[in-house]
Amino acid sequence: MANIHNIKVFIIEDWITKPDFSLFDVAFAFDDLFIGLAVQNDMILGEINICSDGANYNILDLIDLPNYHMGEVFDKCFDVIISFTGIKLEINDILDIMNGDLVEKIDDDVIEFDIHDRRIYLESMLYYKSNQDGKEINGFSIRVEGYDEFLSEFEDDIITCVVISHEKFIYYNIDIETYLTLEEMNEKFEGFLVD
Repeated sequence: MANIHNIKVFIIEDWITKPDFSLFDVAFAFDDLFIGLAVQNDMILGEINICSDGANYNILDLIDLPNYHMGEVFDKCFDVIISFTGIKLEINDILDIMNGDLVEKIDDDVIEFDIHDRRIYLESMLYYKSNQDGKEINGFSIRVEGYDEFLSEFEDDIITCVVISHEKFIYYNIDIETYLTLEEMNEKFEGFLVD
């Protein structure tokens, strides 16, 4: 599972060098347009910078677009990406797909998705829809012990995290954004929070 805010759609126009398709889970290329879906990481950002000045969009930001109107080819590719992530599916449909009880096709075309290729996206979407969708984003300044372990364990609950300061790399003062309320955060992060 990945943090839903790290699932990105990358769009590159007029590329200098062709992007490495193996870095993306879904990718399309036409003449001078590349569209790819991936969980953001440093390797992908480096690839995008090498290829051209590309743009990346959080999958949640793009879903609210009522109509893309960027051309028939782009719209079709975008529909495939949206379907692959499961963002428009209900929780029960996501569970059915993950259990193999539902096979999804795009516009009656031959495009069928392999569950293994999209599991990380479906799990992320399931977590988001079950625990975060519709909740307010809250910001907190907290002090934690064991910063790396903290981030690793709660990656799915933290939207953004900025280190303000640290003491001998043991205690970290950080600002986070999360869907958790103050009470939920105190309970969930209990073993890491320092007064």
